[in-house]
Amino acid sequence: MSSDDTKAQQGLFALPGVISVSAPALEMARKFDKHVKSTRSGDEWVIAFDWATSRGIRRRVDGPMEELGPGLDLVAFKRSDLPDEAVQHVEDVTFVIKIPGQVYEASSQRLIDVDEKAFSNLVLR
Repeated sequence: MSSDDTKAQQGLFALPGVISVSAPALEMARKFDKHVKSTRSGDEWVIAFDWATSRGIRRRVDGPMEELGPGLDLVAFKRSDLPDEAVQHVEDVTFVIKIPGQVYEASSQRLIDVDEKAFSNLVLR
């Protein structure tokens, strides 16, 4: 990644220590990381807690798109596409947090946690 690309990417990712991750959310990331590593090869992949302002799903292949609204999901990025400053290591999990500043600044706890009622089972508290 060029230095210009890295600078542009830095604003998209929360730096370590800005947002906490609960033990249950970290366990979700650990399991997802294991799945990614078992199904993708050739590149180093890093798990991300990724905020989307809009998400949708089709419950059937030919069904209508259902809007889910904003929220967190677990995704994976190629390590080479991430700024070094954003990569975090907690216990045995390497991850990044991609949440816009205005979103996490509005959260009361700045904590990524598990909530079984959320579509992805992840919430920002």
